[in-house]
Amino acid sequence: MPVQPGQMFSQCRLVEQIGAGGMGVVWKALDTSLNRYVAIKILPASLTSDEEWRQRFQREAEAAAALDHPNIAVIHQVGEQDGQPFIVMQLLEGQTLRQMTREGPMPAKRWLRIATGMAEGLAHAHEQGIIHRDLKPDNVMITTDRQVKLLDFGLAKVVESSDPDLAPRRQPDTSEAWDSHLTRLGQTFGTLSYMSPEQARGEPTDQRSDIFSLGILLYEMATSGLPFRGQSEQETVDAITSQEPPPLGDGACELPSEAERIIRKALEKEPERRYQHAVDLATDLRNLQRDLTSGRMQAYSGARPATAPADAHRPVRRVWALAGLLLVVVAAAVGYLVLRPGADPGPASTAPAGEQRKMIVVLPFENLGPAEDAYFAAGITEEITSRLAAVEGLGVISRKSASQYADTGKSIKEIGEELGVGYVLEGTVRWARGPDDTSRVRITPQLIRVADDTHLWSEAYDEVIDDIFQVQSQIATRVIENTGVALLETQRQALEFEPTRNMDAYRAYMRGMESSRNPDQTLENFQFQVAQFARAVELDPGYARAYVALSRAHAGAYHFGLDRTEQRQALSLAAVERALELAPDQPESHLALGIHRYWCHKDYEEALEAFAIARQGMPSSAEILEFTGYIRRRQGRWEEAVTDLEASHALNPRDSWLAEELGLTHSYLRSYDRSLYFLDLSISLRPDQANSYLDKAEILWRRDGDAAGARQTLEAMPETDQPLAVMHWFLQEIFEGRYADATRRVAARPEVVLRHYRFIRPRALFLAQAHALAGEPERARRAFQAARQTLERELASNPGDYRVHSALGLALAGLGLKDEAVAEGQRAVEAYPLSRDALFGVFPITDLALIYTMVGEHDAALDRIEHLLSIPSLMSVRLLELDPRYAPLRSHPRFVELAARF
Repeated sequence: MPVQPGQMFSQCRLVEQIGAGGMGVVWKALDTSLNRYVAIKILPASLTSDEEWRQRFQREAEAAAALDHPNIAVIHQVGEQDGQPFIVMQLLEGQTLRQMTREGPMPAKRWLRIATGMAEGLAHAHEQGIIHRDLKPDNVMITTDRQVKLLDFGLAKVVESSDPDLAPRRQPDTSEAWDSHLTRLGQTFGTLSYMSPEQARGEPTDQRSDIFSLGILLYEMATSGLPFRGQSEQETVDAITSQEPPPLGDGACELPSEAERIIRKALEKEPERRYQHAVDLATDLRNLQRDLTSGRMQAYSGARPATAPADAHRPVRRVWALAGLLLVVVAAAVGYLVLRPGADPGPASTAPAGEQRKMIVVLPFENLGPAEDAYFAAGITEEITSRLAAVEGLGVISRKSASQYADTGKSIKEIGEELGVGYVLEGTVRWARGPDDTSRVRITPQLIRVADDTHLWSEAYDEVIDDIFQVQSQIATRVIENTGVALLETQRQALEFEPTRNMDAYRAYMRGMESSRNPDQTLENFQFQVAQFARAVELDPGYARAYVALSRAHAGAYHFGLDRTEQRQALSLAAVERALELAPDQPESHLALGIHRYWCHKDYEEALEAFAIARQGMPSSAEILEFTGYIRRRQGRWEEAVTDLEASHALNPRDSWLAEELGLTHSYLRSYDRSLYFLDLSISLRPDQANSYLDKAEILWRRDGDAAGARQTLEAMPETDQPLAVMHWFLQEIFEGRYADATRRVAARPEVVLRHYRFIRPRALFLAQAHALAGEPERARRAFQAARQTLERELASNPGDYRVHSALGLALAGLGLKDEAVAEGQRAVEAYPLSRDALFGVFPITDLALIYTMVGEHDAALDRIEHLLSIPSLMSVRLLELDPRYAPLRSHPRFVELAARF
C-alpha cells in the first residue's frame, strides 16, 4: 500500500513528500508528541524483504542515531512500521551542497567554511566508529543560518578495519556481504562518481573511503565539476581507480595553493597515502583558515575565472575592499600598540581597576587528544581561569582575550607585553578513554614569569576523570603560591569548590559552554545550549553551575529577540532561582540573576545589585564590569558606562565583541574618532565578523556623510546574511541613489520578515521605500500594502513589541494613512520609552520622525530630530543630508537652523 499524506509513522503524521531517491522517500511530518516538524525517510520495499538486512539496518541506524555533533543532522528515532523501516530526522531548511555547486565555483571563504564543517562532522562520526559510505552533495545541507549538516547517516555502517588506529571502540561486524551490497546499491542509484577506488572495486572500506569521497566534494565545490568522469559506468570506475584529478585550473575559485594540496592528499588512490583520519583533514583546514585570517599565508593562489563575471566591476571592488581591509588591520594594529594595556591611552581612557594587582593570563590549554575533545580542554582552561579570578590581588585576563592566542606562535614575551601581564599559565590536556569505560585525564600546566621567561612551576597530573575538579583546584592553588599572592580562607574555599560529581553531567555542561562561545546569536545555537545544560541538570539535579548556564541561555534567546515570550522569561527565572537555592554563596548564581533581570525585564537597579554581590566573589571579572557598563548605557549614564567598559577592556583587551561595544558607545556620544579606533581594533582582532564593519560604515555616514568610504567598508566585510547587514546595504544603495540595486538586494532575500534585536522589518517594507524613492508609486503602494498585512499578522501574535508598531507605522505612512501611522509610531515610543532604555529607546523615536516626514508633518518630525540631536543617539546632520527619505525637510527653515547648530 503506498504511503499517503496524513498517515502516521509512530507519533509522526506525514505532511508532504519533500524528496526521493534510490535509498528511500523523504517526507515532511509533524511530530505530534512534541509539536514540531521533522523529516522521515522511509526505505523502499525492495530493500526490506531480507530479514538479515533489516536487522543489520536497525543495529547500524541506531548506532548512527547516537551521533551528536553540530555538523551532523540529528536522528530522532529509528523504527519499523508495517514492515517498512523508517528514520525520523531533524528537518532542515536551506540548500543542499548540490544546489550550491550548480551556481559555480564557491568563493574561497565559503569553500573553507563548508569544507571545515564537513570534515569536523565526519571526524566525529569516525571517532564513534561510524562511516558514512554515501557522501555526495545531496547528503550535505547548508542551513539558512549557514550551518553545515551531514545527512543520511541512517544508512551508515559500523567501521571494520585491521588498523587499530582506525578501529572503532564498539565490536565490529565481520560480514562483508553488506559492503558489496551497499556498493551495488550506490552504483545503481547514481553515487558512483563519489566513491573511493576501493569502494568502486567492491572491496572492504574503512574511514579513509569517506575521506576520498569528501575530497571529491572539496574538488567539486572549488571547480563546479567532478574530478573523475566517464561516458559510462565502467569509464567512471576506470577514472576513479587509475586517473589523477585534473588541476583546479583557471576556472576554479580563488583558493590558496595549500587548499589544492589538501584536496589532492584526500584524493590519493592508495588508502595508505591518503589522510588516515578525518580529524587530520579537519585540522589542516582549520590551520588554513587561521593562517588566512592572521595574514600568514597569501590569501589567493592567483587563479582567476576564465570568463569575466556578470558584474564587471566586482574584481576592482574586491581589490579595493581587500586593500581597505589591510589598511584597517594595519591602522588598528598600530593603534593597539599605542593603546594596549600598560601604555598611556591618553585622557579619554581610564586606568584599569586594581592597578597594583599581579596580572596573569591563562592561555588555552592545548588539546592533545582527538579534535572532538577540544571542548574538554577549553573547559579545563575556563575552570582554572574562573578559580583564579576569585582571588583578590590577582588580575586575570579574560578567557575571551586569552583565547585569541591559541596557535598564534607568539612568544611568551610578546604575549605578556601585548596583554600587560607579568605571568603566563599554559598547559596541555589529554583525555584518555579506557576499554572498560574508565577515563583518565593528563594535565601538564606550567607557570612562566614574563620578565625573564623563567618557568616558575610545572607539574604533571595524571588522574581519573572523577578527580578533575581536585586537579583544577590544585593547579590554581600552586599558581597563586608561585606568584606570591596572599590567599584568604574564603578564597581558598572558592578554589576548592566542586560543582558536580557526575562526569556525564560535566561533559554535557562543557559542550553547552563551548556552544556559548559561538559569537553567532542564532536560535539554533541557544537551543543547543539549552539542550546540553538541561541534560546536565537532568543527570545531576544539584548542579548549580549548569542551572546558571541554563538561565543565561534562555535569557539570551529572549534578549537577542529570538524568542521574546513569557515562557522563555519564566524558564530563565526558574533556572536561576534553582541555582540560588542550591548555591546562594556562589558569585556565578548572582551574576546569572543580574543577567536575567537585565535581559528579560530591564530591571536595571536589581541587576546592578546582583552584579555587586557577584563581584565580591569574582573581583577580577571583566564580564561583570562589562555588564555593568551595558546597564549604565541603558540608564543614560553614558560617561560611567565608558568608564566601566574601558576598565573591562583592560582585563579583556582582545575581545572583539567588547571592542565593538566600546565603539558603539563612543558613537552614541559622537566621539567618532575614538569610536573608529575601537571598531578598527575589533576588526583587526576578528576580521571574519561583520558587526564592526556595519558600525564603522554607519559612523562614516554620520560623521562625514561619506557614502564612498562606507561602501568600501561594507565591501571589505566578510560574507554574511544577517538582517542588520541587509539593512545597511539597503541604506547604502538608497544613499547613493541606486534604487534598483537596493530592490534587487532585498528581493533576493528568502525571509518574509527580517528580525533583529534593533528592528523587525518585512522585506516588502524595504521594497516599498525603494520603489517610492525611485518614483514608482503604484509598485510602492502594493509593497506598502503587503508590508501592512504582514505586520498586522505579526502584531496579532506579538502585540507588545515596539519594533512591530514602528514598522507598521512606516507602512501606514507609505499608504497615506496619516492618523493611523502616527498612532502606531507613538505606540512604539510609549511601549519602549527612552526613560526605560537610553540605548535602544532612540530607535522608535527615529522611526516616528520618519513617519512624520512621510505624512507631511514636518514640524513634528523636526521636533523629534532636534531631541535626538541633543542627546546621545545615532542621529546626525550629515546622516539627514545623506538620507533621501528626509529630503522633504531640507528646505525647512528649522532644518537649516538645526544643521548650523549641530
